[in-house]
Amino acid sequence: ETHHLYYPQAASSSFELEDNRWHEVVLEIKGNRITVDYDAERVLDGTIDGFEFKGGFIGFSGTTGACFNYHRFDNLSFQPSCTF
Repeated sequence: ETHHLYYPQAASSSFELEDNRWHEVVLEIKGNRITVDYDAERVLDGTIDGFEFKGGFIGFSGTTGACFNYHRFDNLSFQPSCTF
């Protein structure tokens, strides 16, 4: 089963990652609600019908099309157990 969450705010020009600066991104998943804060500003807040996250794997990816770029994480942390 595939779940998708697209949020137009996250695609806006204010959500700019390519400025050669570090940014704080906080992802929180509680049941079917997903929030993302970018530099202390909520850029994504939504639910996915039929989705109920109770643990497992989360992956990160990045793409630049035909160009190239660095995709780096610094001080990555996570909650080691799910609380639901």
